Amino acid sequence: MNWLGWSTRAILAALLGALLGAALYAYALAHGVDAPYAVGIASGVGALVGAPDRSTMRGLLVATAAIWIAAVVQSQIGPFAAFGIVGFHTTLGWKRSAWFTVCGLAAFLLARTSLRRDAKQRAAGR
Repeated sequence: MNWLGWSTRAILAALLGALLGAALYAYALAHGVDAPYAVGIASGVGALVGAPDRSTMRGLLVATAAIWIAAVVQSQIGPFAAFGIVGFHTTLGWKRSAWFTVCGLAAFLLARTSLRRDAKQRAAGR
């Protein structure tokens, strides 16, 4: 466990989920579908499956990472690549903002919990 209240297994599972979600989002963008929420769902499910406990801090960190990873993917692939990461904000209309919000919300809700029924709540630093 580290100071953020994560277990190593939860960190690795969230990272694996984020990588799979990024690959799925890149594939979707290459085929004309804007689905940043794929990163949030995949990273959240990864953390959900790998987590031995419940942690709100983990949920917040996975959600933040999912949004940033989705932003980096969309700045490299597809119709928004010309804007780059610096111009990311210029690509956000109300619909894309809503999809990125769904990305973060899905990651948060999934990553803060655990599949284990007896999972205890973990506070950061413990």
